[in-house]
Amino acid sequence: MRTELKNLLYIAILSILFIEFIGFSYNELLPKLNVIANIILKLSYSYISALIFYYLVVHFKRQDEKRKFYVILNNKLTSIILEHNSVYSQISKLNNEEQINFSDKENLKNNLKNVNPNSIYNGKLYINTGKVSWLKHLYIVAETTRTEIERIFLQSFLLEVELINILDKINNNTLFQQMRLFNQTTIGNENFEDFYESFYIYSQNIDNLQKYIDKEIKKYTTASKFN
Repeated sequence: MRTELKNLLYIAILSILFIEFIGFSYNELLPKLNVIANIILKLSYSYISALIFYYLVVHFKRQDEKRKFYVILNNKLTSIILEHNSVYSQISKLNNEEQINFSDKENLKNNLKNVNPNSIYNGKLYINTGKVSWLKHLYIVAETTRTEIERIFLQSFLLEVELINILDKINNNTLFQQMRLFNQTTIGNENFEDFYESFYIYSQNIDNLQKYIDKEIKKYTTASKFN
């Protein structure tokens, strides 16, 4: 419940308790005080009735719709994260490490020195083209992510503003913009070292998405398992 609605509920309950059990126990102190008290009492009862009606008819139904949608949403968001994780897993393999701390910029920069943008990306085999270059694969990831996010935004009325902002940052992150620019070309760079800032921002965006899922999405998907 929003804070302002909660505060109004407290005021209504306190008003009812005070007027019903204390105010009406005393003689009228001022002219028309009883009239004012009755108006406040009716407003308080009306507000509580309206709030109950809203929760029974609107809120619970919307929460049920949201819960069902969030189960699907969780799968879509997870696919965006898995695309990211697959790329970073391949970077780890090229550096002969199981896992690299990509939150460390310098560490990320050093590991990207071993990734040639024009070399074959071994993490995925495409049906139509077989294996593609790192540059092409990252472009495909950018376009796949954009398509997924656009589909999610079709249900924007069920999305929180925080999630919309996170997804917008992922869709428009610098790395994706660069890969769209370099699509169907090769670049003179021997590695991705100069792109480390873009890779870092992409990773931070995905990390923020994962934190949001853990905080906001999982409570809906977990609850749906018991329904």
